[in-house]
Parts: sequence; C-alpha cells; structure tokens
Amino acid sequence: MNLIGKKGKALYLNSGHWSATAAKEARNFAEIDEITIVENGEQTRITDLDFSHIADQYDYVHYCPNETISGVEIFDVPNVGDAVLVADMSSNILSRQIDISKFGVIYAGAQKKSWPCGYYVSDYSR
Repeated sequence: MNLIGKKGKALYLNSGHWSATAAKEARNFAEIDEITIVENGEQTRITDLDFSHIADQYDYVHYCPNETISGVEIFDVPNVGDAVLVADMSSNILSRQIDISKFGVIYAGAQKKSWPCGYYVSDYSR
C-alpha cells in the first residue's frame, strides 16, 4: 500500500527500534522526515505529540505505539491534524480500546500475538 500522494513525503515518529526500522524501509520508496519522540535519560520521556502544526506538509504520519525492545508504550494518539495517521500495532493490537476514527491505517503482524505466523491484520479508512 503506497500512501505517498501529491506532497511526496511522510513523517515518521521515532520511538525506538521498530519505528526506526519502518522509517529506514520507507526511505527506499519515498522522502521521509523523522522526529524522535522518546527521550532517554534518567527517565524515559515521551515528547509532546501535537504535530498538527507541521502535519499538513506530509501525506501521512507513521508511528509505532509500542516499542517492545525498549519497553516504551505510547498511550496517547498523536495529533496530526488532517494528515493520515498510520500505526504499527503489531504488539499491542486488541490490548486496549482505541478510537479507530483517529487513524487512517492500522496494521499489525499477528505473529506478536497468539495468532498463526504469517497472519496479517490491517484496517484502512478514508
């Protein structure tokens, strides 16, 4: 699925290994900007998730709300204004209620849950 449109680029919110890997792969297909949203220090802190002031520059904004390697889970949904919000929920899909109306695409590789290997779930709206 290619979500790159007239703007020609996407914004990737880097919260750890999985989001960085997604951004690296996306660079093979489009111009990608990346913003780190998790600050590691004495305490891990998630930065402000309001990107509505810049999101209109991008065809979509991608993030991974649960970084299993670093143990960071983002419970708040980023504000991306009218941009399409894409989320990799491979490790936390069905773990809590979410308002899917805030997302343009939700995808999950089911191998991280108790589903058969190779099973893939996606939801696309808009």
